[in-house]
Amino acid sequence: MKFLKEERNISFKGISLILDQKNYKTIRTNKIIKPNNLDSTYRKGKVRENRINRDFESQIEDFEFKILSFCIFV
Repeated sequence: MKFLKEERNISFKGISLILDQKNYKTIRTNKIIKPNNLDSTYRKGKVRENRINRDFESQIEDFEFKILSFCIFV
């Protein structure tokens, strides 16, 4: 779906028709996949993709290192 939307610039209605021709159905109701379902899935996928691909700057500040020695005799 992402390829068809972004690379081929096909509308969600067009993608819905393509999936219907290939006999793709919804999992729960076994009906055709409607354009609004594709839109929702596409938007959620973009949010997930942005969340996974975000970058963070590493910062280490005020680092303190202490060595403690303990002797236990039994």
